[in-house]
Amino acid sequence: MAAKAMRKKYFVNFSVQFKYIMMSVLPVLLMSLFCIYFIIQSGELLVEKQKSKIVEEFSSIDQTLKQMQTVNLPKDVNNQLEIFAKRISILQDKLNIQYYHLVEEWAKTRMQLLAVLCLGMLCVGIISLIYSHRIAGPIYRLKKAIEALQEGKEINHIKLRPGDEFQDLADSLEKLRVILKNKGHLK
Repeated sequence: MAAKAMRKKYFVNFSVQFKYIMMSVLPVLLMSLFCIYFIIQSGELLVEKQKSKIVEEFSSIDQTLKQMQTVNLPKDVNNQLEIFAKRISILQDKLNIQYYHLVEEWAKTRMQLLAVLCLGMLCVGIISLIYSHRIAGPIYRLKKAIEALQEGKEINHIKLRPGDEFQDLADSLEKLRVILKNKGHLK
């Protein structure tokens, strides 16, 4: 059983393969950046909106408490208002701590999104390289075969790897090679 032909070099025609990879990677990069930008902007807006709500609610409560403390109320009611004001202050501190934890978590999420983008770009680049070789590899092989035939040199059977592009072109070139060989044009 013949050994499977393995690729020794993945960049056989760098300029063609680079263009192919860029045609694959660039749209994915742009779409990913676009999506991540809007996800991050939406997250930032949501976080700021929540912070504004908290600040607005607590300023309203503080304002109401201050107005109530200016009015002459019985001492026990004033004591209750002071206790209520302390509890509100504690609640506000807890909410601020939770808000800052949310901001930290959001920062981690942003970094994860960027890491996923980079990993995705790397995967697309590798896949593009592999598939670009299915085009550039056969072109390279066919070009070398044509150059040898032009010089009248005998070459081995022209066959491409399964899955490579230009199989029909390789078959046509193989037929030409056989015709040239049968006519005695090859050394």
